[in-house]
Amino acid sequence: MPRVDWPSPEPDLPQAPSDSLSWPARCHAAGQAWQGRALMLLTRLAGLLPVGLRGQGAQGFTTAAELAAATGLRCIGTLPQRPRHMGTPVCEKAFSTAVQGIASRLGLLAAGTEGRVVLVTSAVPSEGRSTLCQALAEALLAAGQRVLLLDARASGSGPAGAAGAAARPCLVAVRDRPAFGALPDAERIGEFAQFLDDARLHFDTILLTGAPVMRSADSLILGGMSDRIVTVVRRATTPRRVVQAALRRLAERSLAVEGVVLNDVAPRHDAAAAQARLLRRRLRPGASA
Repeated sequence: MPRVDWPSPEPDLPQAPSDSLSWPARCHAAGQAWQGRALMLLTRLAGLLPVGLRGQGAQGFTTAAELAAATGLRCIGTLPQRPRHMGTPVCEKAFSTAVQGIASRLGLLAAGTEGRVVLVTSAVPSEGRSTLCQALAEALLAAGQRVLLLDARASGSGPAGAAGAAARPCLVAVRDRPAFGALPDAERIGEFAQFLDDARLHFDTILLTGAPVMRSADSLILGGMSDRIVTVVRRATTPRRVVQAALRRLAERSLAVEGVVLNDVAPRHDAAAAQARLLRRRLRPGASA
């Protein structure tokens, strides 16, 4: 593997040349583009059906407690909806606070733990993987960490090039990491594993945006190289059985998921869930008035 020249963590260092961060790989495609679009469309249509016309497994998760109970995993946070026209301080504050909470529950803000690799994946496309990864990268950067962000594109074709990478003094982002398809080359997997081992020596946190589990083997391969795995689920959209099937695929490879994140939660739903929890506590036998 060619030598990788990592940028110095010194804050006054000029931007590093982006092509020095690209690993030369020719991976099998993660799947045809139309297949990914068809899977996403079918998933969205299932979520739009009236409740009476779909089974329990076809309904999406609406609360963090519901998601945790059905999957048996810890819900490490909810991400609020982001309005199309950003700039409202309240929405930005709520979003950044949620991201800080997720980073804290993952133990990413703890000092003295360098070289952590975190994989963020989902069952199907458009769940919010890239959004969460980029938000975590900014939060960790603000905490003074050196962060490497590797974002996979769904096409999975072609090596990461200079046009797809960006460098900041302590944040390096490669936007078009090729994805591993159904028949990945073992040699290429070894090269990428070596790439991550080298990166651990130069970065505090390495964030990987994995391809959807139900579409590609990419996340199954990257999961074995990661210290933590997080699954993102879009609220009230992705059918429960699809989420559970994706988690089973990970479990079959002996990949332990650290937790799940419920994305696209409207503030009113958070408030309603809090009120419901309060009411249940008050109705418990022996509860004080």
